[in-house]
Amino acid sequence: MKSVICLLGAAAIVSATERTIVTFDGAKATTFNWYTSDDPVMGGSSKSAWQLENNRGSWAGQVKIVSFLGAPGFCSVGSYGYNGDWSSVGVDGSAVVHLRINPRNKGMPNAQTLTHFALQFHSSKAGGYKKGEFACPMTIDLKAPWGVSKAIKIPFSSCSQSWRGQPEGGPPTIEQLASINRIRFSTGAFSKGKETGYAGHFDLELERVDIVSAANSKNIVELAAGTKDLSTLVAALKAGKLVSALEGPGPFTVFAPSNEAFAKLPEATLKSLLDPKNIKQLDAILEYHVVAGAAVYSKDLKSEQEVKTLEGQKLTVRKSLDGVTINGKSKVTTADVGASNGVVHIIDTVLIPPSVSAVSKNIVELAAGTKDLSTLVAALKAGKLVSALEGPGPFTVFAPSNEAFAKLPEATLKSLLDPKNIKQLDAILEYHVVAGAAVYSKDLKSEQEVKTLEGQKLTVRKSLDGVTINGKSKVTTADVGASNGVVHIIDTVLIPQSHSGCIIRVPKTLQPQYAFEFAALDKNQNDFLDPSEFKNIGVKLANRFDSYRSWGGRRLRGSWSQLLRHKLKEKRDAMRAAKVFRKFDENHSHYISLCEFENSMYHEKLEDDKYNHDAVVVVHDH
Repeated sequence: MKSVICLLGAAAIVSATERTIVTFDGAKATTFNWYTSDDPVMGGSSKSAWQLENNRGSWAGQVKIVSFLGAPGFCSVGSYGYNGDWSSVGVDGSAVVHLRINPRNKGMPNAQTLTHFALQFHSSKAGGYKKGEFACPMTIDLKAPWGVSKAIKIPFSSCSQSWRGQPEGGPPTIEQLASINRIRFSTGAFSKGKETGYAGHFDLELERVDIVSAANSKNIVELAAGTKDLSTLVAALKAGKLVSALEGPGPFTVFAPSNEAFAKLPEATLKSLLDPKNIKQLDAILEYHVVAGAAVYSKDLKSEQEVKTLEGQKLTVRKSLDGVTINGKSKVTTADVGASNGVVHIIDTVLIPPSVSAVSKNIVELAAGTKDLSTLVAALKAGKLVSALEGPGPFTVFAPSNEAFAKLPEATLKSLLDPKNIKQLDAILEYHVVAGAAVYSKDLKSEQEVKTLEGQKLTVRKSLDGVTINGKSKVTTADVGASNGVVHIIDTVLIPQSHSGCIIRVPKTLQPQYAFEFAALDKNQNDFLDPSEFKNIGVKLANRFDSYRSWGGRRLRGSWSQLLRHKLKEKRDAMRAAKVFRKFDENHSHYISLCEFENSMYHEKLEDDKYNHDAVVVVHDH
């Protein structure tokens, strides 16, 4: 994200009414020394430890019952040498503590159990007899993900003057905020200055403390929730489970579609997006509106820049005298709405990433509108699968392009589209469909097997060279979103091994030879052959076998007599193959699979052996 910040010519912008006051990264102006102070000073046995780790302040310990009091003690950690003026954010401002629960002990007896803490600070402008100690309640949600940063907002209005757990007054005044000279964190719950202790373990990692004005004290989610014209966006954020992410420390830049922007979408599309089964599509769209790592205000924009979104793809942002536009279509209607964890720009059109640009169409409509999928559409209609793929899904479809179907022998394609072969066609089409999930390329591991609607599995591999299916078909266009799933366009038709119910019934010693001969003829490497192409070229088949063996570096070495016997064997097999192809062309009128080829070749061998007893035969073309 550094490239995004540099591209815009500015780091994350912090307004004059938002300031970081404490960090743990060594920065001179915001890094201080810290010390622990626990209840042994009053006869208890609570104990905590403090250390700096990975630019965070790690504070962990256990609060125990003080025996002579019969009540919990306390643990605290405070700063040395802090002096600051917080008056710029006003009495209605807030402190924002960025921290996370350390996950190292999760599930163990010493895992964190405490939820009640306090941010405390001292003002030298206490007034009268008061000590100037303020305590502000800070609650930590143990149900939130551990090890994930969270911003906890603490309004100054919730703070009270407190001394040794007893109230001394109300929230700080502007004069008191102008003279802060100590910051401390402590265990226990504070309400109007009165402390209630709790026993238990804690293990926190403090990241930074900010102070923000009332205008900037809301995080992005709170800001959106309080803006009437962003109610649809808030509903989408909740449906897409992105609320927690945008409540995090950020900083973020969010291009927030107004209610009117969402109203431009077809009603069915919006309803589909908010359906829980389409959460991946919704998340992709919402993440396409978020830039992480920078709070970018309009004054920092150049005339044109590209910014990478949380979804992974880029937005083109242009600034002119007419205002700011995103991707040339969506216009910023309200800019620079500051939040505690970033900035929001309200826009008039929902941004749709290319990966889900067809989200308003179901898979069949998408295919029908894609010129390069016209053969697939014809096959779907012939196979009576249109209704199924118009259903709610979700589906993942590996869609062969017209070029993929063109690799099939013309007679084979014609045969598949013949109504009498509908079962074969359905099996092949269903072998391209995964039901129950819309799987995008970003969700893939390096290798996985997925069960198809046909019943068999596909092997899907992902590498730097792209995505392949069964090691032969390559994804040429990935992540074409639809309202009921996702389509990946592929360059080779996938053929299930058992579409004809074929079982190889050939001795294992002969299978490698037949598989080799099949491979020699399978020029497209798509696991099937057109019988009509080979039925009348017996000697030429033998030559092709021999050529394939030579090209592959497989030519046999040996005596002249051994080579002659091998040549004669190849010619015998070639004539058997021609006979096999001729019978298939006459009787079946469809392509032949490896399984069918091997079984038929073995059958012809058995027939020949009955009469020739493996004698030398004279080979003629038919």
